[in-house]
Amino acid sequence: MDGEIIEENSPGTKEFGGCKFGIKPFPRFPAICYLSGMEKRMVQLESLVALQEKTLSELDQEIFRQQQDIARLRRRLDDLEEKLDEARNPEEIAGSERPPHY
Repeated sequence: MDGEIIEENSPGTKEFGGCKFGIKPFPRFPAICYLSGMEKRMVQLESLVALQEKTLSELDQEIFRQQQDIARLRRRLDDLEEKLDEARNPEEIAGSERPPHY
């Protein structure tokens, strides 16, 4: 183990800037900040909000992409319906034209 963990309310802790620091820190960490239950909950909530904002941004981008796809597909459907109508009624289009063999 790198160092000794000091409990939050043990006599060997000192408070600084709202955090309690142990006097026997881990060698890699100069001091361990102990968060109260409410502070831990705030950190959890802030993390959750950040994750939700990221997810919301990704969903917004996906919705925008899908709207573009839908608009493109609607234009293509309109074009195909128009071509289908022309194919069903060729005499209306060519009714005033003379065939080439006349």
